[in-house]
Amino acid sequence: MAISFIGYYSSAATRALSTGYQFNVTNAMVSLFLSFIESSYVYYAWKRGIFVLKREFPRLTSFAERSIYVILSIILVQSIPNLVLCYLKPRVEGLNVKRFETVGNGFIALSGLCVIAFDLVLLSAFIQFVRKANVAGASIESDKKLVIVCRYGIGAIATSLTTLAIFVLYFVTGIVAFNTVSQLVLGLIFALLLGMKVSLFHQEIQEAQNLQARITGKSEKTSYSSKLSGLELGISGEVESIGIPSQSETAPPLPNAKRSTVVMSVNKK
Repeated sequence: MAISFIGYYSSAATRALSTGYQFNVTNAMVSLFLSFIESSYVYYAWKRGIFVLKREFPRLTSFAERSIYVILSIILVQSIPNLVLCYLKPRVEGLNVKRFETVGNGFIALSGLCVIAFDLVLLSAFIQFVRKANVAGASIESDKKLVIVCRYGIGAIATSLTTLAIFVLYFVTGIVAFNTVSQLVLGLIFALLLGMKVSLFHQEIQEAQNLQARITGKSEKTSYSSKLSGLELGISGEVESIGIPSQSETAPPLPNAKRSTVVMSVNKK
């Protein structure tokens, strides 16, 4: 996704200074990199959010798993009209450019609708998960990875919907400022997804350290018990080897114990 963003911003900056056929080339590059960005965003959000979706909307999961590939195909197809136009324009005289632009705009609109539908489904699952966790109180800490995914996912989806809304304003009004703002806001999605990945990485490290600490503590406790048992056995063996009588052998007679009848008969004589 990072390479796609670099290509997208570079092409967009070059397109602003281009004219004629060069404009068609840079415009095709912008469309291509934009489709890569959108498809990467959808795929990454899907891979991270599928576990939350399975928990909150289990009946919808099977349909979503089949439709995700259709959505990705539609997103990638949106750049084809501009690429074909870029290839045919210097080779075909009297080419109907308006028709290619109309088809391209149609694919862009369809791709945008697919992304919006995808965003709304995931957003509903994320919000419902966080709401249930907040009601349950401390149980939100039971799976910190899902909590991280939901929090960053809500921010990324909100940014994605904002970007699409601003781009629609540009598409309707033709004001270039809206297009510029939508391009800048688009970069926030990458920042949020990167933040999600970093937070998940730190969480995995923390869980690994906690697990190692538990294993180490358990092994130390087992080792101490083994040493204590060995020490007791060693002391017992030493006692037996030097012939120290047991407690029952050295104990004094009971004070009120009766003498045997043999001793009493001797005294009488």
